[in-house]
Amino acid sequence: MGSKNDIAWELVHAIPKAETLVELFCGGCAVTHAAMVSKRWKRFIINDILPTAEIFDRAIHGKMKSYERFVSRREFKETDDLVIKMLWSFGNDLQSYLWNGDKERIKGYAVQMLTAKSLKERRAFWMKFIKELKEQIRYEDLKKLKDESLERLQSLERLQSLQSLERLQSLQSLESLQSLERLERLQSLQSLESLQSLERLQSLQSDYREVKIPQNAIIYCDIPYRNTSGYLNGFDHEEFYKWVKEQKVPVFVSEYNSPLTQVAEWEKRKKKGNPNTMKDNGLGSCTERLYFNGTLEQYKELMNR
Repeated sequence: MGSKNDIAWELVHAIPKAETLVELFCGGCAVTHAAMVSKRWKRFIINDILPTAEIFDRAIHGKMKSYERFVSRREFKETDDLVIKMLWSFGNDLQSYLWNGDKERIKGYAVQMLTAKSLKERRAFWMKFIKELKEQIRYEDLKKLKDESLERLQSLERLQSLQSLERLQSLQSLESLQSLERLERLQSLQSLESLQSLERLQSLQSDYREVKIPQNAIIYCDIPYRNTSGYLNGFDHEEFYKWVKEQKVPVFVSEYNSPLTQVAEWEKRKKKGNPNTMKDNGLGSCTERLYFNGTLEQYKELMNR
């Protein structure tokens, strides 16, 4: 389990074509999103124990435009709207606000300067962002910056127009903001409205064992990885693999390690840090692997059919 944004396109092309793709732990639906765009399957069944499948369904039908905005900590705590709870919670846990500590204010300003309705409002939040940025960068750190970095910071102060704001969106520092990734996801999902596959999407919210699997289907499972959190009421891996053995259709599982047959792997860069304090300790890497409930020979046959 974990974001599949970076590898979703490669992942769906490592899974054989079939009539139906069933994603039983859909989470943010990055894999289903890529699968729909790829047109490798005709029907899609998405499921999760949380209401993420329904949210994805609403998004691709253009019913999420009202959520392309900033949500404060206070609104998050007071609302009963599950969409807001999902999009603005840390790890999509529906409980913890997305940001904490000294990063909350500056990231909030960054979101609002890109989503405010008027240019005047965007500029106002842009100025607040710059002021907050200056306060957070210590003088001794500035002395250590390379000349190129100093020139970039100075150029930021001179931005005065909407064109400057649009250039700002391309800066890597802003692209890494989790809130902007969510906004980009919403816009991308809404672009799927024109696909015929929307009429063949079924969204569910239930235990994975309760989903009825049709014939000529491929099952994909992005299960919680061992020794990690990320599933309501815990997750029984032994029970899951017993269920996999009972399936009559191909099952593909994302894991770090699995008793099934490995068919693909990807090296992923990820942030290291404490999820409770949300302090970033730099970038690390991990190896994402895709496993199959059959042999390598059977996998090759499925991929070539």
